[in-house]
Amino acid sequence: MQPFYFGTQEKLLFGIYHPPLTRADRDTGVVLCNPFGSEAIYAHRAFRQVAVRLSRVGFHVLRFDYYGCGDSAGEGNEGDVDQWKKDISAAIDELKNRAGVSRVSLVGLRLGATLGLLVAVERNDVESLVLWEPVVKGKKYIEELVNEQEGWMEKGEFSEATIAKQDDGTVEIIGFALTSQMRLGIESINLLSLEKGTGKRLLIIRKSGEVGDQSLFKTLKELGSFPDYSDLVTPRLWLESQESDRVVVPNELLESIILWLTRNH
Repeated sequence: MQPFYFGTQEKLLFGIYHPPLTRADRDTGVVLCNPFGSEAIYAHRAFRQVAVRLSRVGFHVLRFDYYGCGDSAGEGNEGDVDQWKKDISAAIDELKNRAGVSRVSLVGLRLGATLGLLVAVERNDVESLVLWEPVVKGKKYIEELVNEQEGWMEKGEFSEATIAKQDDGTVEIIGFALTSQMRLGIESINLLSLEKGTGKRLLIIRKSGEVGDQSLFKTLKELGSFPDYSDLVTPRLWLESQESDRVVVPNELLESIILWLTRNH
């Protein structure tokens, strides 16, 4: 495991490179795309496990923080959808250069999965994607975040309060800034309206029993991609506000991701 900074001097990004732990390393790199805000904190342990397990079967892996997030440069209110897409592209280029691989796969969770797909559509060097409960419609996702914040406030000492909005439109969502620019960028996303596919293999993981959860599968297939579909009953760990050492790691789901990538690369 090798922590380092990459990107430009103006917008340094923090990354952790996991080299292959087998002699027969693969000519494929995997970039992990974090979810947004508190979801990234709750999912951190699971994402680290994905990186470790992939490196054990011969993959080059890079996990990183977006600009304005985690240990990367920038303040929490300086990121937005366009910047985070650029960060994913920078991470792809960095892993290809650092590991000497020619092929890259993206594994993303929630908004990270969505951003990864949008980046893959624009590039020709992404071989496959794992979309773990991607945000399909940005407006619905924003509504979920606002509802989560209101529910959190009701449980605490602020049951009579409303979500405060700064003069520039920024609001707080579970300790993280959601600026008006972030909100507009996210709300503009609708994966069911994509006009171009990736032409590559995809694994879409959705929670079992959700109504209409195969719409993205159908859309991507019609656009010429080759999606596989996984319907697993697993805890939505990114919604759990447990202590970090007690967060559940969904082993069955993680192993399905590793197996799918191993079979395809």
